[in-house]
Amino acid sequence: MPAPARPPVGDGSSGPLALVAAARLEVTVRVPAWVRADRVQRFANGLFLREQALGGQNRPGVKARVRFTLPQPAHEVHLVALATGPGMREPIREIPRPFQPADKAVVPRVVGSTNPVWIDADNEETSSSALDLARRLVERAGNDAGKLP
Repeated sequence: MPAPARPPVGDGSSGPLALVAAARLEVTVRVPAWVRADRVQRFANGLFLREQALGGQNRPGVKARVRFTLPQPAHEVHLVALATGPGMREPIREIPRPFQPADKAVVPRVVGSTNPVWIDADNEETSSSALDLARRLVERAGNDAGKLP
């Protein structure tokens, strides 16, 4: 399966990262000989950010290095990259068919993902829960709901 593995972030490591302004990120997509990858998608806290088509030859090893800049977020985020490609035709390592209520036709895809990379945008050096973040936002907004993001 395509695997954007070990995403270099900041100093080249993954995990906690304190941001000062923006982060330059790179996702390296690696594939074995029997799998193709044709796109990479990026997500922040589960929300879609961007998709990029992957061109080039279908050879094993490093398929692509996708670089992008992430503006400094207003709060902590977890970033994930997904690499996908056409489903395999060979009867090995087949992904189970998904439930598809609208159509019986199955368009298989292979999927590989990174582990989440945590961006510590507020430089607290601790991870705040969504509830803590919501409490701080409500406290700052006071009785003015228009000040909430």
